[in-house]
Amino acid sequence: MQNKDLQRRLNGIERTLKNQVIFNKAVLTIDETPSYLGITKRHLNELIKLKVIPFHFQFGHIYFKKAELDSWMIGGGVGWFSPGFWKNILKLLPWLSLLIKFFGSADN
Repeated sequence: MQNKDLQRRLNGIERTLKNQVIFNKAVLTIDETPSYLGITKRHLNELIKLKVIPFHFQFGHIYFKKAELDSWMIGGGVGWFSPGFWKNILKLLPWLSLLIKFFGSADN
């Protein structure tokens, strides 16, 4: 029982130290960013794919500037009201009209 309690405490200390390192950095990696934002890595990958989150691609790796992430979160982040969401929807509109013309409307 003492070993489990000790392991749990050590895991908590390790998590705290990791978070302190992340909070003191100006640029985050793709592995550090989910912890900073409080989301899963899968969710982060979806945000990157949709290009609704600010990121930088350099030397074959994706990086995030913490200041940009903070501004993004304060400015609405993800959701119906985020500027990035509507920007991507507007990009899809020409394709949507082509699909409707090609397949016909649902009323036919």
